[in-house]
Amino acid sequence: MIDAERETPHLDGPGADLVKDALNDIWEEMMPGDETWEKSIEETRLRAERLIAAWQKAYSGDHDVIFLPIGVTYRLKGFLVTCETRADNDEDPFTLPDEFVDAVTLLQTLQTAEEEKEPIFVHQKQLPN
Repeated sequence: MIDAERETPHLDGPGADLVKDALNDIWEEMMPGDETWEKSIEETRLRAERLIAAWQKAYSGDHDVIFLPIGVTYRLKGFLVTCETRADNDEDPFTLPDEFVDAVTLLQTLQTAEEEKEPIFVHQKQLPN
């Protein structure tokens, strides 16, 4: 899914600025700090790739604990909202891949874990990088 979003070209035509403005507006509402979507999206893609890879490696359904860095859910949510925004715009050629549903399920699982559990602190070496 990340590759599909990365590799689908953004518009260069008349609607390009509208799509970018919409993405920047959504990004500013969701993300802390003052970085725009255009400046942050590649880092967010890389973090999402690492998170998904670590999740697939560590989670088989039998684990009670999986350690994740603070802020990982808002980054993943930002990426998914970016995908939805692009897919919903008729001017953008991007379409949601089948894996989108799996990514949303992962996000919901992570958000539930964050909301229901007390935070714990672990050494950085225990976190997926």
